[in-house]
Amino acid sequence: MAIKNASFGIVLFAFCAVLSGCHHGDLKQHQGYIEGRFTYISSQVTGTLKTLPIERGDAIQKNDILFTLDKNPQSAAVNQAEAALQQAKATLANLEKGKRPTEIAAIEAQQKQLNAQLIYAKKMVDRYRDLSKKNLIEKATYDKSLADYDKLNAQLDEVNENLKTAQLQARPDEINAANANVQAAQSALKQAQWQLNQKTIRSPIMAEVYDLYYRVGENVPADHPVVSLLNVTNIFAIFYVPEEQLAPIKTGQKISISCDSCKTPITGTIYFISPQAEYTPPIIYSESSRGKLVYRVEAKLAANDAELLHPGQPIEVTYGAGN
Repeated sequence: MAIKNASFGIVLFAFCAVLSGCHHGDLKQHQGYIEGRFTYISSQVTGTLKTLPIERGDAIQKNDILFTLDKNPQSAAVNQAEAALQQAKATLANLEKGKRPTEIAAIEAQQKQLNAQLIYAKKMVDRYRDLSKKNLIEKATYDKSLADYDKLNAQLDEVNENLKTAQLQARPDEINAANANVQAAQSALKQAQWQLNQKTIRSPIMAEVYDLYYRVGENVPADHPVVSLLNVTNIFAIFYVPEEQLAPIKTGQKISISCDSCKTPITGTIYFISPQAEYTPPIIYSESSRGKLVYRVEAKLAANDAELLHPGQPIEVTYGAGN
């Protein structure tokens, strides 16, 4: 007899649930289901799926590797960008410190040689001046020695200026341009490294692997999900309430959830009530509810309770008008 009464109670409860609302005193009951908001993981660059070390249903931790893509051509691009940065830095350093020491030494040697030649040329000018005054040599010989002396002086002035220039840094505009090239090379390297990092994708959350959409060896387009994850905090309950029963329901209200596999009722908290009515969904479709407008209500669950439930699982929701 106890079994028969229990069976009758189950039939009555199911009948009430299908009608989308059944009263037991101050209690109301509705049929609903469990839903999950999934986290879809993709890479922002395309590539061949290289490794997939996870399976559906695996429990993963934050930062666990989900999948990797073939690292080429991004790996080659990083090497190229690193070489370009080194070249830009070398050019800047060269401009900042002027000419090489060996080039400066060569100019200084030329300076010493001209100084020695000038000393000799000055002696010749003084000698020829005296001889010219005594008419012992032609005046043209004296004039030539004087011209040679002036020429050496001009050459020494030029060498002195070259030495000053060699010891100076490059012009400010050249250094600024070299600095800009270094910054551009650094940005190019960062971009190449970011693209290379997109070939190894890690989990952003602790979750369960819900589904896989590609296999190793397949080409994965950019921004196409490879894995979907489900965290227990994203599992929630949905049920639908007819308009005439909507008024007593409010956010923050507690509900009781039961299911075929639930040993004891689970408590949920209403956090969303749809502002717009919709037709009764197929999961609670019946002759009596057909054409009725209902409002979607969502309730969040405690993490330890959410672990016991699965998206798509049918549930029965019970709540009291005074809750």
